[in-house]
Amino acid sequence: MRSVAFLALLLFSAVSADITGTNPAAGTCLCFSTSGVNVRDGPCGNVIGSAGSPQCYVYTGSKTTCSLSGTTYDFFEFDWGSRNAWAAGTYLNTAPASSCQSGSGTFTDACLSCICEIESGCNPNIGCLWDVNSYSCGPYQIKEPYYIDCGSPGSDWQSCANDMACAETCVRAYMDRYGTYCTGGVAPTCEDYSRIHNGGPSGCTCSCTDGYWDKIRACCGSQTGCD
Repeated sequence: MRSVAFLALLLFSAVSADITGTNPAAGTCLCFSTSGVNVRDGPCGNVIGSAGSPQCYVYTGSKTTCSLSGTTYDFFEFDWGSRNAWAAGTYLNTAPASSCQSGSGTFTDACLSCICEIESGCNPNIGCLWDVNSYSCGPYQIKEPYYIDCGSPGSDWQSCANDMACAETCVRAYMDRYGTYCTGGVAPTCEDYSRIHNGGPSGCTCSCTDGYWDKIRACCGSQTGCD
């Protein structure tokens, strides 16, 4: 899928740079023009992750002007995989719709499903098991530090990890936070997300997660792919 990301980069010559002062139509493909851009939970809101070129996302049609550290920005909302998020127009371009197709970094349901399958057989009743010097809980075998990093949804670690819906919220938030952190701004693939789940924020660069990816890849093959 890296080739798709490279194609998105090649298309930048045909896009409109810095969309501050404009308001594209809802559904327009927006691409990041540089690396390490803060992604926020609202206009001038809290940072929930980062993104960068050549990642592209679909604009929801919502735009707000606000001040951040004394500088005025136009913030644009976009579909960021598992949730909507916001970024400053200074770092965004408009691009052809093809740039927002598969391979733009979306954490797919198929990838999530295979992680669940490999971790526990997707068993919602598996509970907490001792694993590598600490407990891992629930169908996604979430450890407490992982739960803290995903934003601590629900009432507490074990309750959330053992609840399928809350656990999925946690996993998706963890991938939103660390996907591009691990890849250095390149659009993550299911391989990257899987290895992050297994090896932590830098797991996609560690050979220690190769075996885990082999298992996920086999599962993805049975589902005709996960990206």
